[in-house]
Amino acid sequence: YQEANAVISATGGSPTTGNANGGTGGLVQLNATTLSSNGTISAKGGTGGTGNCGGSNGYSGSGGTVNITAASNSINKTKVITAQGDASACSPSGAPGLFYLNGSLDFCGIGDLSTICVVNQKRGILTNTTINGTHLIIQNGGSIAKRTNENYALTINLTGNLTVDSGGLIGFQGGVYNIGGVTTMNLTVNAANVSIRGSVLANGEYVYQASTSGKGGNITINASTLNISGGGSLSTVGGLLGYDGVAAAGGNVIVWATSIYHEAGSLISATGGPSNAFASNGNGGLIQLNATIVSSNGTIQASGGS
Repeated sequence: YQEANAVISATGGSPTTGNANGGTGGLVQLNATTLSSNGTISAKGGTGGTGNCGGSNGYSGSGGTVNITAASNSINKTKVITAQGDASACSPSGAPGLFYLNGSLDFCGIGDLSTICVVNQKRGILTNTTINGTHLIIQNGGSIAKRTNENYALTINLTGNLTVDSGGLIGFQGGVYNIGGVTTMNLTVNAANVSIRGSVLANGEYVYQASTSGKGGNITINASTLNISGGGSLSTVGGLLGYDGVAAAGGNVIVWATSIYHEAGSLISATGGPSNAFASNGNGGLIQLNATIVSSNGTIQASGGS
């Protein structure tokens, strides 16, 4: 039994000086016949140092893993924390960690995938992850995401609706600072209706000391209605390169729908990575919108990087 003010923690360390990296969150393993938890269970990554950024230093640590096995359980899953460390002066931060409940990845802070799953924490994914459910809502501050320089695929199959609220995120950030990012990121969404006011992305990552940056990935959406509004973004932008060479190309955005509504202030982008003093801009990608009705007053761009 874990009460509301109790904490179980395997949080990564956070350096107090310099530009050292934050530590990766550890493993919290709980095995019980009956578990009642209203306290905090944390495997959060540590925050990177705030010194002068250089090389690969200053990164926030990735989240760790919380693994709970309990046939009978009552868990306040909003207080199960697997987030990466807080952003430091040297962004980007690490990747969210994993939450397992009885052997399966669990993304829902409220509800469940059989009815309405509300994601209000930062959750990571495996190399090939499929989410099957009814309704999925990504709230402000919630995410299902991965930062990676490897090949990853996320497939979301819903009989109902996908809603990404403002401040919510689904997707990938490809390539890792100082490593290089030739990756294939595939995000596929099959749902009755998709509403995006936050971010759905498969963007390539900025790379500092490598010959290649992260190419934009592939996003495919199959839905009756796609609605992008309130500053929402659907994006597969190529990554920036820190040294001599060519920044990465944008990826592919393909939508199959009956109706697509894209409001002013919202974005669909497959832009190539931008140029800088060291590298030229990347090529634009592909945006293909297939629908009976398309109403767009927002920005649609697949140009080469600027």
